[in-house]
Amino acid sequence: MLAEMVCDDERLQAELMVPQRGLALVVPNQAVKLQYDAFPYQRYGVRYATVRWISPSSSDTGDAAAFRVLAD
Repeated sequence: MLAEMVCDDERLQAELMVPQRGLALVVPNQAVKLQYDAFPYQRYGVRYATVRWISPSSSDTGDAAAFRVLAD
């Protein structure tokens, strides 16, 4: 084994930064499709997740404000 990313008993959690203009399109329990930048998703496929939490406040990411969203 080269590396272990998560514990065996836990599910993967994705942290997404959503710009303010797209926040109205995101709701809890919404299905999302994750496409990984690190690997070509055409070969390794996509993973599906569900929005679990949306931050009530924004954080400055340099160019514009973005909201933190967690998906399981």
